[in-house]
Amino acid sequence: MADKNKRSPVLLCLDGSPDARASATAALQFARTEGLPVVAAHVYDARIHESRFRQMEPGLPDKYQAEQGLKELRDSHGTLMSDGFTALSRGYLGDIVGTAREMGLEVSEVVREGRNYVALQDIAGRVNPSLVALGASGLGDTGDGVLGS
Repeated sequence: MADKNKRSPVLLCLDGSPDARASATAALQFARTEGLPVVAAHVYDARIHESRFRQMEPGLPDKYQAEQGLKELRDSHGTLMSDGFTALSRGYLGDIVGTAREMGLEVSEVVREGRNYVALQDIAGRVNPSLVALGASGLGDTGDGVLGS
């Protein structure tokens, strides 16, 4: 049986873009008014960087072409990408999480690797939010798309 006292959180989908920050700011006001907790989320896709790295491998100097040399480079690259993206994610979440805490809101953070829309759907399915806030366009916006009809 569902806990009737459990409050569905507000899910903030953050990517560092002005649109995401604006939607998060508005959603924090909603959360405060309604007395709801907040889940701040960022999703990064490190796999695309791994793929690009492998595409560049043939251009590496000969000393790195041996399988052991490639393995060491791949391992180092993977660790750097993982650590770098985790730090980037924490940076995207930091300001909004800080603001939420200053507002007296209960807040938790989720950082996930994967395709953004797939991971965000999964996160939403797990937290069952009362509101999902995300920007109309993110940092990858190319300016050739529109939201809505």
